[in-house]
Amino acid sequence: MTVVVGFVGADGAVMASDSEATESGGLTRYDVEKIWTCGRLMMGYTGTSSVKQPLETALEKGVVGLFGARAEIDRDQARAALRQATAEVLVACYQFHVGARDAHQVPEALKGVLLVIGRDAKGYWMLEIDWMAQATFYTDNGFHTVGSGAPAAYVAQSLMREYEPAGRAVADLKLIAYRTVQNCIDSMGGGLGVGGHVQLWYSESNGPFVKAAQQEIERVESGVEQWRGIERESLSQVVLGGAPQPEGVPLPELPAEIADAKPPEDEEPDNEDPPKAEGHQRSQ
Repeated sequence: MTVVVGFVGADGAVMASDSEATESGGLTRYDVEKIWTCGRLMMGYTGTSSVKQPLETALEKGVVGLFGARAEIDRDQARAALRQATAEVLVACYQFHVGARDAHQVPEALKGVLLVIGRDAKGYWMLEIDWMAQATFYTDNGFHTVGSGAPAAYVAQSLMREYEPAGRAVADLKLIAYRTVQNCIDSMGGGLGVGGHVQLWYSESNGPFVKAAQQEIERVESGVEQWRGIERESLSQVVLGGAPQPEGVPLPELPAEIADAKPPEDEEPDNEDPPKAEGHQRSQ
C-alpha cells in the first residue's frame, strides 16, 4: 500500500508520501523513493515498480524531450504529453501480464496512479493520471491524494479541513502534508502496508522542486508536534474550562458563553446587546 499527497497554494506546492514498498504478499518490506522530479515537474507514483521503472524512463524522454528545462510548463500541453507517454507504457505492461483482470481488462496487480505538480503562467497546477491513462486536474481543490492509503489521507484532511491550503504559505503546507502522511502511517502501518518515514518535496516562490533535507524534515516534525500540543491545550481550555496548566502559564480568560457564566442572583440580567469588542492591536 502507498499514499502520496499533493498540495498547491498561492506561492508554492508540496508533495509528500510514505516510503515503504512491499513484495511477496507483504512479507518483504524496504524503503523506496516514491517522489521524483522529471524536468521541471514533480511526480509521485503509487503502484508496482514493474510499471514505475519503465514509466520514469518514458516520462523523462517525453517530458524533458518536449519541454526541456523550461520552468513554466503549460498545464494543458503537459496533460497531453503525460497521457501519451503514460498510455504507451501501460499498454505494454498490461499486454504481457498473466493474472486476474477486472471488468475494464486492467490487471489488478498493475494498477497505479501518477500525481504530477507543475507550474505555468497561471500558477501551480496539479494533475492525476490513473491506470487507464485518464487525466484529471485537482488544482482548484488545492489538495489531492492517490494510492491505496488515500482513504486514510482524505479522513486526515477532513479532520483538518479548517486548514485549507488555498492562500497558505509553503511553510504551512509542509506541516499539513507531513501530518497527513504521518497520520496514514500511524493508522495504516504494519500489516496494512503504509509505513516507513515521510518523504517531503516542495517548490516555493516559483523555485525548482527540491527534496527536503533531513534537518528540514526534523524541523517540520517538531513543528507538527507543537501544533498538536496547541490543539491539546486549546481543547482543555475551551471544553474543560480550565484544566491544570503548567506552573507559570495562566489560563486565558474564557468568553462568558464558553465559561457558562451567569449573573449574580441579586442582579437582573442585562438584556441589552453587549458592545462589540474592539480588535486587538497586533504587536510590532
